[in-house]
Amino acid sequence: MLALWVAALIVAGPVGNFPIDDDFSTAEPVKTLVIDHGRFVTAWFSAMTLVTQVVWASPFVAVAGFSFNVLRMSTIILTAIGLVGLWRLALQCGLPRATAVFVTAAVALNPVVFLLTNSFMTDVPFAA
Repeated sequence: MLALWVAALIVAGPVGNFPIDDDFSTAEPVKTLVIDHGRFVTAWFSAMTLVTQVVWASPFVAVAGFSFNVLRMSTIILTAIGLVGLWRLALQCGLPRATAVFVTAAVALNPVVFLLTNSFMTDVPFAA
């Protein structure tokens, strides 16, 4: 299932140093924290869940530099961790292996989840 999800990501090609939707507002605090001032500053309309996302993405930006590609990669990795957690939770709840894979694939390939995985929006990292 994870291989199918990675193949779909490759086909989608989530690269490009440009914001998608509100990425500009969620990316700015990471840039301010890591590159510019070393302090956490957000826009007045930012979501509460942005705090943990900024903390998550900061090491990625510190190592690879600031770009929307780096921020998207941090979201993709966090989504993969969340999907593995969902699969393990489904198994722990007693679902058969095939059903656990189906449930995880249904979430991973959901159009909304898939779209937001390829961005730096707070929705998917919050769910992960």
